Amino acid sequence: MGKIYSAVVLLLILKLAGLIKWPWVWVLCPIWIEAIVILSFVIVCVLLVTKKEKDEDAAVMEMALLGAGEGQIDVDVNQIDMDQPTAGSQNQS
Repeated sequence: MGKIYSAVVLLLILKLAGLIKWPWVWVLCPIWIEAIVILSFVIVCVLLVTKKEKDEDAAVMEMALLGAGEGQIDVDVNQIDMDQPTAGSQNQS
């Protein structure tokens, strides 16, 4: 930041001394260009964070709408009677 403010001071001195005939907007351009760069960076960061959160929310919503876990059998392992044959396990004697 020191270089930017040094440039502004130099341009101000040159403008006030009459050595340059630039419009004031160009004399002060190091300040507003820096502000635009910083503001652009902040906006990009906010958009990326918002997109990430939106994607995560969409994934959660999709899982809820598609019924994640639906079709799974909720079985208590302690209630299974291991002595009874199941439909897939028939004696082949």
